[in-house]
This record gives sequence, structure tokens and C-alpha cells, in this order.
Amino acid sequence: MARKNEELIKRIQKVGEGGFGVVYLGSYGEYKEVGIKDIRGRLSDEALTEATILKKLTHRNIIQYIDIVQTRYQTSLIMEFVDGGPLYDYIQRTAQSTAYWKATRQMMIDVAHGMSYLHGERIVHADLKSFNVLLRHNYDAVICDFGLARAIGDSRTVITNYATGTITTYIRMSF
Repeated sequence: MARKNEELIKRIQKVGEGGFGVVYLGSYGEYKEVGIKDIRGRLSDEALTEATILKKLTHRNIIQYIDIVQTRYQTSLIMEFVDGGPLYDYIQRTAQSTAYWKATRQMMIDVAHGMSYLHGERIVHADLKSFNVLLRHNYDAVICDFGLARAIGDSRTVITNYATGTITTYIRMSF
């Protein structure tokens, strides 16, 4: 795990917020434009899982991991910045337009390519939703937020218990 100097991180603009913390557009060392996901508190299991999984992945439809920075008060995941916002926002803005279906078809294909790559790498995302798909300025779709993702060993069934509820989800993958 890299423990870098917090001074390398420059937060420019808040672009999102959730129960985990805050996401910023910023810079990191020689990287001029990055996404900075600040997770409250020391290194959480979700942040460690996300960093561990992301640093192994290289695919145009999967967010690119750059680094992780741990300070006394928070953990910051440094990733590529995807400039088009979440798919959810795009759907809300354009669902009634004629261009919507043509662009959305390609976005669905991009997500399918990303998910196929993940499954080929034996990774279950476990939280795929429109908020966790980002769009580039050219509408390429990029899967993000791997906090609930799991790498699959020899087992063909994954059982995930969500800390926020009592629901147990069974995910069956065919390998």
C-alpha cells in the first residue's frame, strides 16, 4: 500500500458525495486531472478492496486506478477523472430525446464489455447501477465504485452480506 504525501493532492472542485465520503476533481503530482475519492476515517475494508481490485485492472470501460493516499483522518483513492458525469444524470436529462436511444445503446455495449472483462478476471462488481457508470465527454461508459466488488477464487457462488441491511444476495456466475 502506497503512503504518499497528502501535499501531492490538490482538490479543485467537489463533483459528488455519498455515504462513503466525497469525490473531487483535482490533480495529483504529475497527473493534471484526476478523480479523488476521499473516504472518511482510516483505511476501510471497502477502500482497501477497491484499491486492490482496481490496480489489477486495465480496460477502457473500467475506471483507471492511479494511487491510494492514507492520512491520519481519511483515505484518498486517486483515479482517472471521467468528465461526463454519471449515467444516472444523463438518463434524467435526455430520456425523452431521439438521440437518447442511439447513445444509450452504445453505453450499454460499453458496460457489457466492461462487465465481461471483469468476469473474465473473476471479479464480481456487486453494485452495478447507473450512479456507478460514468460517461466520458464522448459518451463512452466507464464502470466505477468497486467498494463492494469481490474477486472470486475457486467458488462458483458468491454470498455477499450487506452491512446496511439483512438482505443476503446470491450471485451465480458461469465460468
